[in-house]
Amino acid sequence: LPNGFNGIFKKMDIITCREKYNLPLNKRIILNIGSLVEIKNHEVLIAAIAELVKKREDILTLIIGEGHLKSQLKKQIKKFNMDSYIKIIDAQRHEDIPSFINASDVFVLPSINQSFGIVQIESMACGIPVISTINGGSEEIITSEDYGMLINDPNDPQKLAETINIVLEKRWNPKKIIKNVDKYSINKIILQTAKLYQKTLKNKNKDI
Repeated sequence: LPNGFNGIFKKMDIITCREKYNLPLNKRIILNIGSLVEIKNHEVLIAAIAELVKKREDILTLIIGEGHLKSQLKKQIKKFNMDSYIKIIDAQRHEDIPSFINASDVFVLPSINQSFGIVQIESMACGIPVISTINGGSEEIITSEDYGMLINDPNDPQKLAETINIVLEKRWNPKKIIKNVDKYSINKIILQTAKLYQKTLKNKNKDI
């Protein structure tokens, strides 16, 4: 059984969410949430944004998280002169994450390896498209380009930049994205889990 998202992850007004955190209204916001460790591949994301800025300057990337690579990633951002385009934000309370997701235009998860990745379905539950690598888990979630896009090579910043640009230019249907992940709502996952236990106990009683 997969993980489930709880009811706080839902569609909210983008302007209200941006004003809550003093985020610009005239920028396309790219969001990433996760531990700042090697497997999450933030170095490639930063390099991709540096490529993307060559084509468009109306973007702001928010990286939310903590980890031992934090200082190294900040140095990389400075090296690329991306301070105006990429911000690393300290880890946030779980109840504040929906507002950050709803303040964004796209969620990007460039992980080298990934399990189910609940943050992806949390983003989709808010109607936000997701870009991810083919990493073992994300392809189970992004099953159509109606919900997001997948990238084959996690080490190709140019391809990631191109994909982000495509997603930012595409007109998405938030209702369709939300409907797709409704099956992962925590209430439905609880019901599935209960049924599985009931079936297991019933089968066990038959064997006695």
